[in-house]
Amino acid sequence: FACSLSGKDCLCRQDMELAHKFFNFAVENLKPDDPKEWASVTRLYRGNAADILGKRKDAEADYRWVLDHPDFHDHHARAAECLAKRCTPERNMKYLMTLSKGEPYRPEPDLDTKGKRPAP
Repeated sequence: FACSLSGKDCLCRQDMELAHKFFNFAVENLKPDDPKEWASVTRLYRGNAADILGKRKDAEADYRWVLDHPDFHDHHARAAECLAKRCTPERNMKYLMTLSKGEPYRPEPDLDTKGKRPAP
């Protein structure tokens, strides 16, 4: 989503500010009949945008929310990885490129928490 906005400058601050607003709006406007996965998607990506914008506490709250709810796709592994170490634009780009190729995402070896919440 965010990368389609600016091509080679993907995940720049301006795009992340817009993405954060979009995902914040999406979280605040979730409806009971929305697919349950949408809540996980919106919070994980809002957390990623917050991390890039330097809003670490907001990002951590979203990652913890994802971990406290049923897993969808690779979200538990990704949230645990980002909770253990801030998800930078470079790390997010690696994640997005893996997804775009239809490949399974594997957390960085030193951060692999196997989907379990790191100790606070």
